Amino acid sequence: MKKAGFLLILLFISQLIIAQTVIVMSYNIRYDNPQDPYLWKERKTLIASQIIHEKAGIIGLQEALHHQNTDLQALLPAYAWVGVGRDDGKEQGEYCSIFYLKDVYTLLKSGTIALSETPDVIGSRSWDAALQRICSWVLLEDKQSHSRFYVFNTHFDHQGEIARQKSAELLSMKLPEISEGLPFILMGDFNCEPQTAPFKLLSAAFQESAALAPVKHGYPSTFNGWTYQNENDVIDHIFYHSSFQIKEYAIIAEHFNGAFASDHYPVVSVLYLKK
Repeated sequence: MKKAGFLLILLFISQLIIAQTVIVMSYNIRYDNPQDPYLWKERKTLIASQIIHEKAGIIGLQEALHHQNTDLQALLPAYAWVGVGRDDGKEQGEYCSIFYLKDVYTLLKSGTIALSETPDVIGSRSWDAALQRICSWVLLEDKQSHSRFYVFNTHFDHQGEIARQKSAELLSMKLPEISEGLPFILMGDFNCEPQTAPFKLLSAAFQESAALAPVKHGYPSTFNGWTYQNENDVIDHIFYHSSFQIKEYAIIAEHFNGAFASDHYPVVSVLYLKK
């Protein structure tokens, strides 16, 4: 009886661990630009295949236009998605959309802030930013464990150094405020490498996947620019609250039949929500 009871406890613990494992993917999928060497009508199937293969439960997309979100949802019927266009807070401009598995998570709340001096005004632009920038977020509940956590997805400006620094400062303040003490994940295209000031600010405020993962694999760069290159150009990152523990981190570089799915590679972190 003692042995049987011990085995039941082990089974319960193993089930709990499985329920609390969160596989997240950050992916700049490149907006649908007809001038690109690889077109969206071919790329979308490659991106959907990568998501399915990695078994990602939550995906943060950057640069996704409205039709790109709906195209991917059609290819990924197990997922729902949330987001708004950065130009008007509706459907205009690029999204920082968040996809999640409908059978695993329940959406409780969602929202978007502008990366500007007026974060409540979507479409606003501040500092030296070349474009409007946003951070979209969701509050999810795990249907099995009933644990709740926030997911934030963002895209920092590609030109403005001051804008990237101010955006990092804004998020380091806003994330704890919005999440109200609950665990959270922050992912996105930050357009900054680990040696830069905005990255250092965020990694001081939050945990960072690449630095802390016990298992790491994949490519040394997240940006490829549509070419095969081996530079350490890591500008896409996944941060997380200390309530999470990281198991694995990877940069997924795949070229099916030599084709590029995007000018960025997706970043994947396998996280465990500690009890």
